[in-house]
Amino acid sequence: MPVRAAGRSQRVTRAGSTVSVPNAKRSPSAREARSEGGTGGGSSNESVIGENGTRWFRTVNYPLRAKGESPRQGSRRMGHWWYRNIVEPEKLPLLLALLSFVTSFLVTRVITRLIRAGRGPFKNITPGGMHVHHVVPGVILVIIGGFGAIGSGRHSFGGLASAVIFGLGAGLVLDEFALILHLDDVYWSEQGRKSVEIVVLTAALVALVLGGFLPFGVNDLTSAERQSRGLVAMNMATNFFLALIALWKGKARTAFFGTVIPFVALVGAVRLARPGSPYAKRFYSNRPRARAKAGLRAFHHDRRWAIPRRRFENFIGGTPDPAVALEKPPADKP
Repeated sequence: MPVRAAGRSQRVTRAGSTVSVPNAKRSPSAREARSEGGTGGGSSNESVIGENGTRWFRTVNYPLRAKGESPRQGSRRMGHWWYRNIVEPEKLPLLLALLSFVTSFLVTRVITRLIRAGRGPFKNITPGGMHVHHVVPGVILVIIGGFGAIGSGRHSFGGLASAVIFGLGAGLVLDEFALILHLDDVYWSEQGRKSVEIVVLTAALVALVLGGFLPFGVNDLTSAERQSRGLVAMNMATNFFLALIALWKGKARTAFFGTVIPFVALVGAVRLARPGSPYAKRFYSNRPRARAKAGLRAFHHDRRWAIPRRRFENFIGGTPDPAVALEKPPADKP
């Protein structure tokens, strides 16, 4: 830790001696920057080479936006934040994978809706009369991107390209998650809505990991940063535990989104379980009043939120085909 002095800074070496570096100006603190008209920001460690060739470190406090600072200088500070929170924790491949994942899903949904409506130049791929679902090229891209990421360096161009390829393939695969689950072509049916739900869930979880400021991979954090990131990690662990309880109570959507949205999992964990859930079967079997109250609450909840949820899913994934009831032939009377 450097000892600051007017016009001179000192560093204590491993041997215990003190090395003075002349003409080293003290950087302004956040309080001084605010007093000069700037806005308080953060700090970073900066290495300086002294006259005798020794290296010493000093802590530079900087405001987010100083008085009279140009937008170009503000973009440089934004670049420092980008390096500190994205590049240094090695989250750039994850960011590229997330962007390519969301882009792949949205583009695929647009193309499939155009094919369904009979518009545009897009057609189904049917070599030899066999319909090839887009989950097939998605699996191929996931394999290429996964093995490419393992065999490439983290900071190399190959690693970044592999992350993009993996995200594109994952978007194609999860867009047909319902097909994999049911082993049937249910893309435009009610069961196909599960694909939209799993894609939204995956994107939300990756966004949490990307923007959660996790305390892994960033060196030389200040005490305030350590406290903030530690609280984020504790919040994530607590939400995950509450999400498991909500999932046990049969509230899958609340559990999934509770892992990324604070207090959502808490609400799902403390409220009554849904009828038919493992929690209800275990604890409500001998409690008829609780079982009846849980059924009534589930009925009102579904009636209130069913229409907005369907509109949201239809907006993203398209309106499913109406269910066609198969009429059974009348049985012959004896």
